[in-house]
Amino acid sequence: MTDTSFFKRAWIISDCEPLPTDEDPRLMRAGLLAEYLAQKGWKVTWFAPGFDHGKKTDRFDSTQEIEVNANEKLIALHSPVTYSKNTSPKRIIFYRRLAGELRKSFEKEHLPYVIFCSWPTQTFAKEALEYGRKAGVPVVLDVRDLWPDIFTRVFPEALQGPARLALVPSVSQAKKLFRQADAITAVTPGALRWGLEKAGRPGGSADRTVYIGYENSEIPEEELAKAMDAWRSVGITEDTFNFTYFGTFSMSTLDMETVIRAFREIAASRSDVRLLIIGAGDAEQKFKDAAGDCDRVLFPGWCSNVQIQSALKLSNVGLYPFRNLEDFRDAFGNKIIGYMASGLPVMSSLEGFSKAYMEQFGTGRTYREGDVSSAKEVMMSFLNNDEENREMGRRGFERFREDFDMPVVNRKLEELLTELIERNIPAEGK
Repeated sequence: MTDTSFFKRAWIISDCEPLPTDEDPRLMRAGLLAEYLAQKGWKVTWFAPGFDHGKKTDRFDSTQEIEVNANEKLIALHSPVTYSKNTSPKRIIFYRRLAGELRKSFEKEHLPYVIFCSWPTQTFAKEALEYGRKAGVPVVLDVRDLWPDIFTRVFPEALQGPARLALVPSVSQAKKLFRQADAITAVTPGALRWGLEKAGRPGGSADRTVYIGYENSEIPEEELAKAMDAWRSVGITEDTFNFTYFGTFSMSTLDMETVIRAFREIAASRSDVRLLIIGAGDAEQKFKDAAGDCDRVLFPGWCSNVQIQSALKLSNVGLYPFRNLEDFRDAFGNKIIGYMASGLPVMSSLEGFSKAYMEQFGTGRTYREGDVSSAKEVMMSFLNNDEENREMGRRGFERFREDFDMPVVNRKLEELLTELIERNIPAEGK
């Protein structure tokens, strides 16, 4: 077998992820892969926006080079133009500025032997593929979202036809970029099919589904106990039945109002139930309005990793209430995996891959999006079946260890990167 130890230098390019410079960060796919490869002796340069997408704030006032550890460097890219809304025209300018910063940063770095680039964004992928083609470096496009196809959903139905027409140049460029990729990975089978359709080819040996991983990190017992006491002080206890959600409150993607209304009907006759909705976002006030005067619906705001993990330890069911939009229907995001990692059954509204997965392995129940009576029925099923809930949680944890545990996911990605390097090493280097 080829000795690729000399060639273990990778670039990772990502968007909208926590950074190791954040306070109590919970790293995601790119950050955890960078950390894993660095620990395995790779030299890793990770390029990412310095802008915090969730909080809509700048972390830095210029592009920063940060030595994370001896083997990992973070390039936090800066744009003088930022955005306050996800669909703002300023976001387009923002990414164009970041693409320029990315291009300049490439020229300062040692030549990589493989590039792993998140999709989206299109601008980052274009820069990565252009560099890879010129330098003879293989590039992996890792599909997280179906971009730009999903753009049409922000328009009223009457305008979606013209919107699709306006997106023709972006869709055409996406096809061109996927055709240029040396490998396509994706977080679900549906996303991989989408990427291969864009590339106009069947799947090859280097194209594969690699699920989103989740780091089930150990928390010091003293910290965990303190955080759990804090939840008990506001009524989230072992004696209450707790439905929990954590994440961004998005007006366009969450079906949380349906869950809240169903919960309120249940709470009218049961004093032992709690609905814990952790996070913040543009739908926060809308959700609070739906909760009204029901004091058993709790909105604690943004929470640290320790606070979230301690809340999950006191929870009975993890909530995954998303709208069945094109790019969410087949999603299997870090929230549902976090619930499985905590041994919780899942309540979901999605009709695609996550429903099929939960039905196949018996890890949760699905309600009909927008249907309060369906959500109430599913919540009551959880409330009345403790033993089945525990069995669902147990099966979910087993599947987490098999498919989503971070070391498993990162090992699969490392194997792919190594395979691409081996294919690409000149004969004299082997």
